[in-house]
Amino acid sequence: MIDINIENIVVSTQISQNMELDLSSLATVIPNSKYNPAEFPGLIIHSMEHKTAAFLLPDGKLLCTGARSMEEVNETINRIHSQLADAGVRVNEKPEIHVENLIASSQLEKNVDLNSAARAMKSENVEYNPKQFPGLIYKTNDEQNTVILLFDSGKLICTGCRSEEELSAAVDKIRTNLVSLGML
Repeated sequence: MIDINIENIVVSTQISQNMELDLSSLATVIPNSKYNPAEFPGLIIHSMEHKTAAFLLPDGKLLCTGARSMEEVNETINRIHSQLADAGVRVNEKPEIHVENLIASSQLEKNVDLNSAARAMKSENVEYNPKQFPGLIYKTNDEQNTVILLFDSGKLICTGCRSEEELSAAVDKIRTNLVSLGML
């Protein structure tokens, strides 16, 4: 089994059912927040502890990015939940968290000849043009539209999954494919 390191988790939740949140007022009472509707139509809330950023939209939807674990996601959302409640916002009692995307990295056992791998894979799911991008782009045929960026060092970046199981399956799929082609 290859080690997979989660680099970023992107989640969404409906933290409040208020008709229209007053983001300008909330920016004055929520620490580490910024509201500039000319730049972005939501309140940007930074967490110094976990280096996460949350984006609160006027309809009460909250997007959170930058966490490396679900524990960090939960701590960030719980903190914002409390801050909003303290500011007088009617918040959902237990907002349901939906993982939108996991971004992870991994390292294969050895270097990969990307030219040979691209030729051997002969698939519309593989793109390799080193003049445009130094890695091979591998798109899996799954519901998640997972994309793996594979570099000649054997490092890979995986995006598009919504669970650790999907991440493991995607990384295992490209590794198994490369082994079967004699590339690893």
